[in-house]
Amino acid sequence: MESGFSLDRCRSFLAIVDAGGITQASEGSASRQSQLSRQLSELEGWLGSKLLVRGRGRFVLTESGKRLATLLHGHFAGLARLKADFSGSMQTMRVGAGESLQQWVTIPALTGASKAWPKVQWHLRNLRSEDVVSGLLDGELELGILRRNEVPKGLRSKTAGKIKYALFVPTCLVPMMEDARSGTKLPLAALEGQSHVDHLLAGLSIALPERWERRLICTSLPQAAEAVRLGLAAAVLPEAIGRQWPASVASAIPLSSRESAHVDLALVWNPVTSKTWPSFEACRSWFAASVTSLLAD
Repeated sequence: MESGFSLDRCRSFLAIVDAGGITQASEGSASRQSQLSRQLSELEGWLGSKLLVRGRGRFVLTESGKRLATLLHGHFAGLARLKADFSGSMQTMRVGAGESLQQWVTIPALTGASKAWPKVQWHLRNLRSEDVVSGLLDGELELGILRRNEVPKGLRSKTAGKIKYALFVPTCLVPMMEDARSGTKLPLAALEGQSHVDHLLAGLSIALPERWERRLICTSLPQAAEAVRLGLAAAVLPEAIGRQWPASVASAIPLSSRESAHVDLALVWNPVTSKTWPSFEACRSWFAASVTSLLAD
């Protein structure tokens, strides 16, 4: 083994990366902090390149550090899968997607997963699209769900279907909406910032659109959905939510006549995963079929 290189030093480097710094990775232990700093220096000496920019309160990976972290994440994930295969223990399928997609697509699609894949543990991570991409590229995720137009080169994907949207109006607000003589402003829950849903709201084509006003600004669609469920406001939500509510909760006004009233989704993965996990393709195909069936309903 070359001087400065060892699996223990590599694990220490990943601990620093995952924690966001040497101090954070040491968890308050001065001796552990000293050990991590020394091992990092030794690994840098072996590589002949700096792995991160050090400084008080500063943590930045160099290009060499980013490349090594990506390689090591995949390496250790592959070793863990190999050990699980031979020992018959649980494999982990980490799925990255936005919070609303996890709640309304991933979880319903996993119905029957325990029976079909009893040795697979599904780990759902709420992530922004860019974090899903980086997680797939560096081996921290096995699967991701993204908009079709967000899939980058280097990753493989399969069309999963469309998320269709509707305006959900709480039952208690329906009479006010239908009363054309009433001048009462009707409450609407919207998302903060610019979003696909915000564009739908801007061009909403329903009766008396001028009577709606944003009364509740949310950071996620599940928050807006809860507002509808409690009768606080109407909101534009995926039609799939209607399958989880009794008809007495809200009325849905479909928006599918509008071109932008749907989002094309893709199931995304890194082809390297197939090489390190023999049964990955079969498990991925099962999940893809389940998602496609769900979105086709």
